Amino acid sequence: MPDESYTDRHIWLPGLYQEQWEPMVRLAVLLLGGPDITATAEEIVRDALVTMYRRDPTLHSWPHAVGYLRASVVNGVRAAVHRRDDSEPGQAALLADADKDALSGDAGSGVGAARGIQVLTALRTLPRRQQEVLILRYYAQASTPEIAEALGITYGAVRSRTERGMAGLAAALDDSGEGER
Repeated sequence: MPDESYTDRHIWLPGLYQEQWEPMVRLAVLLLGGPDITATAEEIVRDALVTMYRRDPTLHSWPHAVGYLRASVVNGVRAAVHRRDDSEPGQAALLADADKDALSGDAGSGVGAARGIQVLTALRTLPRRQQEVLILRYYAQASTPEIAEALGITYGAVRSRTERGMAGLAAALDDSGEGER
């Protein structure tokens, strides 16, 4: 969105919705990592946009608006995961099957889809915070400062979680016999 006023929500919010709806829903789906989550992901993104509208933050640039939305979505996902884990403790066992269903619908069949399923399965073995950093880094293509802002952590914590997450992911893939490819 080129140099438009970020002080008037009637100008920036429709553009933000049009450009960021699908990427933010996909981000929320990946972060949620459970069965039948598209509706929940859409609700989280919708709530984040409504909150932005109601609070009418003063946004100084388009990247700032996107970063604010990304942070709101991450926080919404964290709250939803916390509620889900409290109400359904056995939910974690369904993640691998849900990831397989979600990925096979998007990636089609073949070696690429199988590899994607293996990576998602390995990703789900990592601690939640490492999953968040890796998804933001490699799916959302967020920079270290953007990840730090979205998660409310320091740059050093982003780097540390990325390194530990990548090491854990490599180990999980090696354990499954797929890390050598």
